[in-house]
Amino acid sequence: MLTRAAELSGGSSEPITQLGYALAKSGNREKAQATLEELKSAAKEKYVPVYSFAMIYNGLGEREEALNYLEKSFDEREVQISFIKIDTRRDEFRVEPRFSEIVKLMHLE
Repeated sequence: MLTRAAELSGGSSEPITQLGYALAKSGNREKAQATLEELKSAAKEKYVPVYSFAMIYNGLGEREEALNYLEKSFDEREVQISFIKIDTRRDEFRVEPRFSEIVKLMHLE
């Protein structure tokens, strides 16, 4: 389904992000990495939320890189970051001091 959504999206980053996350969580690292590269390439020509990169790095288990992008998302005041406290895909980060700091800075504690 996500593959088809990405194909039909007209280049929208959201379905590609969701596909990359799902691929990563299902253990298909190579294809998840390919979605990251696709988004990075697209970001050279149009806006791609940095939250998208955080999502895929999270799926890949690359916690430090995901946190780096979450901090950038906060700095850029992206709308996607506003769901940080309720997004269950972030559950494994809740113990991270950097994650807690973002939540605190957003006044979501």
